[in-house]
Amino acid sequence: YRNVRVFSERDLSLENSLINALKSGDPGALKNSLVNDLEGPVFRLYPELARLKREMLDSGAISALLCGSGSALFGIFSSKEDAGRAASRFGGYWNAVTETL
Repeated sequence: YRNVRVFSERDLSLENSLINALKSGDPGALKNSLVNDLEGPVFRLYPELARLKREMLDSGAISALLCGSGSALFGIFSSKEDAGRAASRFGGYWNAVTETL
């Protein structure tokens, strides 16, 4: 946390965008609504995580994000099958394909 300089300041439009995206039921609508202010500092300290996020996006994730302060990365995919194909690219890392309720 000492590497966090300034948290970005946003108005409520991002939160409203996220709510609307969730209500729409369209996973693609989440793409520009998911942010984590800790990604910048964590990725500077652990560039491997930034690389893995890029690889997840390159594998077809609609969005990918650092979870919390960096214990995990997650990706959102259009289907369980797409997620499964992407997961096979990360065989050297623990991963799991799950579904939302």
